[in-house]
Amino acid sequence: PNFHYTLFSFQHLIDILNEHILLASVSVTVILSIFISQSKKSWQNKFIQFLVVNIFFFEAYLIGGCFVFGLARDWDVTASLGIFLPLLSSVLLIDQIKDSLHTKKVAIPIITLSLISILFWISVNVNQTAATRRYEDILEIYTPLIEKTSAQYGYENLRKFYQGGSPEDEFWSLEKKIDINPVPADLQNVFVLARNNPTSIQMHEGLSKILNSIFSITEDTILAKEVFNSIRLGVHSTGENITLGDFYESGIDLLVMQKFLTVSEGIQKAEQFILAHPTLPYGYQLQGRLFFNSLHDPKKALPFLEKAVSLDSLRARPYGYLGVDYALAGDFQKSLGYFRIMVQFDPQWITGLEWYVVILTTDSMGTSVASDLNEVKKILVQIIDNSSKFHTDAMKEYQSIAVRQAQILLKKIDVAISRQK
Repeated sequence: PNFHYTLFSFQHLIDILNEHILLASVSVTVILSIFISQSKKSWQNKFIQFLVVNIFFFEAYLIGGCFVFGLARDWDVTASLGIFLPLLSSVLLIDQIKDSLHTKKVAIPIITLSLISILFWISVNVNQTAATRRYEDILEIYTPLIEKTSAQYGYENLRKFYQGGSPEDEFWSLEKKIDINPVPADLQNVFVLARNNPTSIQMHEGLSKILNSIFSITEDTILAKEVFNSIRLGVHSTGENITLGDFYESGIDLLVMQKFLTVSEGIQKAEQFILAHPTLPYGYQLQGRLFFNSLHDPKKALPFLEKAVSLDSLRARPYGYLGVDYALAGDFQKSLGYFRIMVQFDPQWITGLEWYVVILTTDSMGTSVASDLNEVKKILVQIIDNSSKFHTDAMKEYQSIAVRQAQILLKKIDVAISRQK
């Protein structure tokens, strides 16, 4: 909710009303009824005076002393009203009861109202959808006021709740996390959701918004800095998305592949990135990737990929791209040479290994790549064996995907090796 929550705002007044209805609806009804009936009250009663003074200060605190609290936020801070209002209503009611018949007449509506209140309370607390929306409201209101870490934990809880259920809601919670702090683990999840839901306009618009915010960053050092310490810790030459520049490149390529952007629009964005950041490899990699992947023109892609390598020769990704590009051009020897360099820099980059296996299992390769097949097989076995060493959620999610892909690739390699025999 985008509203300005203040002392006299409508939402604050609604929260105060909700506070009283949920905590002491029966008590408030009884007290108001007694006052409306203008019945004689025993104000000389010291206990009543004590209760009134206490209630005055609780009400003052609720209304003016801490006006950011309420049902939509942290209503239990003032839950003591649920003790003092019932006490006051009980004492006032006892004074009004004249005989047993009068007691029954008063008791029936009070019991009925109490049961209705209990049912309403239960419905509010067991309604998962309503509870989740209230939790979302709390986060939206509080995010500017609390530490980033706390807000991120809140949206991560929502992401886990929506995971496996509503992809759009899970995507929304990730967007909120990324707005606070763009961590590549979250960006990777955004891409996975957008890739798995190619018809979702909401997701692609959200992804475009994220990519535009990355493009608006002017400092090269921020775009090239590892904002997540590589999912496989310590692998700084990885082909994975570990910088904002990596994510910009992968995101634009995804939007082009899923036809949310045309190829020409993707190339235009790559050119704009190169113009803004000529010393970074990401724009050149993106343009080369679009040429060989979307336009199937490896010759046009080659100079851009070679430029990317010249700008950053210590990353596995451009070597993998060159391996694919030369394979598409029909030069398998150069392709294999670049894939071997890629594996030296990052032997466990699963996407690069997928490309490598496709080339190695091509029928025309024959037995000349037997050693490469065995080497890649060892790497894939290692990826599967190392899966138990990952402890954080982001690592486990990444590794579960990598293990599934590794198992598929192992089967392909076994088939290719058996064919060679």
